[in-house]
Amino acid sequence: MAPDIATAAGALAARGCSRIQIVPMFLGASGHVRRDVPPLVESLRATHPQVLFVLHDAIGEQASVIRAMAGATLDLISGVTLPADPLDPSTPTVLPQA
Repeated sequence: MAPDIATAAGALAARGCSRIQIVPMFLGASGHVRRDVPPLVESLRATHPQVLFVLHDAIGEQASVIRAMAGATLDLISGVTLPADPLDPSTPTVLPQA
């Protein structure tokens, strides 16, 4: 994805930004977010000591995003008609039309 975080941070620092908020756009705090992102932010702090870098939790860890995903899930499953016997493969589940 372009620009990468170092290029974007450098451009913002060159424009005089004194605080940069970083929100990883991942649904969860995966290995990449835990393992790779913090060292990148530390490198940015070393390269741009005049800038305060604030690293937030992954976007998917935010309560508002979790609520939105739960609501979307409930909307999706509320339109499903289950067969009388869900274990009988001859009675299909009816999915709502998109």
